[in-house]
Amino acid sequence: MTILGTGGRKSLTYLFPAVISSKPTVVVSSIKSLTDDILTKCSNLDIAACKFTGDIPKEVYQSQLLNLENFKVVLITPKIIKDRELLEVRKTFSEKGKFERILFDKAHTIVSWICISPGLQGSV
Repeated sequence: MTILGTGGRKSLTYLFPAVISSKPTVVVSSIKSLTDDILTKCSNLDIAACKFTGDIPKEVYQSQLLNLENFKVVLITPKIIKDRELLEVRKTFSEKGKFERILFDKAHTIVSWICISPGLQGSV
């Protein structure tokens, strides 16, 4: 566990390991602007990243699901975690060991995730 204040460069604690890993790192973040900032950072650094939020077009969502293994960083909001299609992909990837790590960026994200997805407790 890493505890750093706002602006403490927490993203480095998972972006660097994600870059040197052979499998995607999943980052769950409840703050959409933070998700967008991380996606922009990744793009600027040529780190293959995608996001699953409520504002991406269905075609992009589907394309990202099909190409999940090609990303280093996969950003997801807690509300999207409950999407059945994403759940199936996550389950398949977890069972086959295709994710390097799953982490929560901000402690309150864990509470948000559990509150909206009580059936998922302990499944990640």
